[in-house]
Amino acid sequence: MRTIIRGLVGYVYGQLTEDTSAYAYNDGLKSSIASIAPEIGYSFTMNEQQAYINLRGYWEFSAKHRVEGTAIFTTISIPFGAKK
Repeated sequence: MRTIIRGLVGYVYGQLTEDTSAYAYNDGLKSSIASIAPEIGYSFTMNEQQAYINLRGYWEFSAKHRVEGTAIFTTISIPFGAKK
């Protein structure tokens, strides 16, 4: 069975506590950011097992104390063993 999946994904990140290390600044900064991305996936059969490939392109915005940018991720799930 082959299926194409389309959608919208995103995340919101908010740092709960300050950084603590010997190299961290002691200025009480906490970072936060939000992101949204289109997503497309393709589900297919390989060796009589389900396989999947996914592509997302995140656009980050509303950054506080961190950089904004874009990121592209791909996820591939391929069965290597024989079906039991």
